[in-house]
Amino acid sequence: MALGILGLFYIGILLSSIVVSILTLFSRSPKILKGAFIANIILTGIVISLTVTSLPTNYMIQKLIGLIPGIPCFAAILIYFKGSKKTARIVASIALGASILCLIFL
Repeated sequence: MALGILGLFYIGILLSSIVVSILTLFSRSPKILKGAFIANIILTGIVISLTVTSLPTNYMIQKLIGLIPGIPCFAAILIYFKGSKKTARIVASIALGASILCLIFL
């Protein structure tokens, strides 16, 4: 029963990340774009923290690999504040996709 709930949780995270990425990349409204970008960054942080904290303490290399999608996430925040909002949205979506892949395969 617990594995079924965990499977539903993973499917929920996957579907929400797909919806947020689509909104981040293809929305026309500035309000939706800003909200989707913030949701993208927050969801990436949540997925990274789930990946790192779900591994045992002696899996240090896998934990470091799980932290790698945080680098483009921080880069997206810096790019967003520098002014290139479209590039920041693309980098944030790449970070979210990479963090989901780390969550699935680690």
